[in-house]
Amino acid sequence: MVQLTGGALGEVAQVLQDALAAPCFVFRPLDEASCWAVAQIAQERAADLPTAHAAHLALGSGLPVLTRQAAAYKKIDSRIIAEVIS
Repeated sequence: MVQLTGGALGEVAQVLQDALAAPCFVFRPLDEASCWAVAQIAQERAADLPTAHAAHLALGSGLPVLTRQAAAYKKIDSRIIAEVIS
């Protein structure tokens, strides 16, 4: 089990723990082709790399992104489903 404490993660630790325990969570490796795609999204949409990475995965899989900043993903692509966690 991942331990999340302190700072912003501490505020949503239980929500994230529950999500990570769910059978629908998907983790994918960041291969070279994905790195270039993420970098392109980051540059073209003026997004930080973690946001661009999550957006890239969401666009490729159709799965939602769990976030506190849904607008950042809608700015990248309106097709991204962003589930707000608080």
